Amino acid sequence: MNTIGEMIYALRNNPEVLGLIEYGSAECSDDEINGDYDLIVVFKQRDTEVESLHFHIGEVPVDLNIRSLKDIQDTWCAAGFNSIWLDGRIIHDPSGKIKQEIEELRQRNIETPRKNHNPNVAGMRHGARHILDKIRNRQEINNMKNKVKIIVLAATIVILNVACDQSTKDYARKYIKNQGTINVIDNFFILRYVENDGAFLGIGSNIPQPYKTIVLLLFPILVLISSLIYLIFSKKLSMLQIICISFIIGGGIGNIFDRITNNGFVIDFLNFGIGNIRTGILNFADMSITFGALFLILSQYMTPVKKPHP
Repeated sequence: MNTIGEMIYALRNNPEVLGLIEYGSAECSDDEINGDYDLIVVFKQRDTEVESLHFHIGEVPVDLNIRSLKDIQDTWCAAGFNSIWLDGRIIHDPSGKIKQEIEELRQRNIETPRKNHNPNVAGMRHGARHILDKIRNRQEINNMKNKVKIIVLAATIVILNVACDQSTKDYARKYIKNQGTINVIDNFFILRYVENDGAFLGIGSNIPQPYKTIVLLLFPILVLISSLIYLIFSKKLSMLQIICISFIIGGGIGNIFDRITNNGFVIDFLNFGIGNIRTGILNFADMSITFGALFLILSQYMTPVKKPHP
């Protein structure tokens, strides 16, 4: 919904809605609404404990109160909502029940005011509930926005990792394969094309089938799915931890994609070391997983711990 009019139209066509009551200075027919648009939606039955919602339609803040016909008839609620019910503008009441109940409420307030009832206290109660509902809704909106930001950040890191991994492997396939050993930085950084049918550094290459498929393909897929679920739904991750897990997922997807499209093989071509102390032959995805896991472990010690108050 992009406008107040569209919201009103949708509510009027909802069979569960008995009526709509505007209160406050803004009206749905206004060409331009300044400030909040306040609306009471009266349902046939209210199945939620939430009494009010606060959200935006375009740039207009909307305060939407959720009530039922029983709420109007209830004397406690009516007392708390005295001014809103009696001073509101009914803009939708096809059955006429809303107008009838408000008229009866008006008569009850005139003829038999409640004993021991302080309207200021009732108003304060409603105001407090309304403020709490508004804060709760704003917190939910902020949490949703933060979650979207996390998903966008994680997706960007994963996509970039997979793209870099696949592009470098494609380069290795075209220009390094069958070229022997290529020294990039003396003996410290060399390139050598290898098709690895095992895991990291060739581990597990001798595992017989079908166990190799389970260990090297199905198990990593389950780990990636679990990591992705944890990344999206965990509320305790720092920004560094989110980035690290995204690197691990991106590297994992790169190697799994390689294994699926290359008959169980993963292309390795990077090698680092000094003399006989070397890393073994690996690829960009292996580096993403390694550095992601390393910094994820270090992040456990980098997260500040709150000291208890003396």
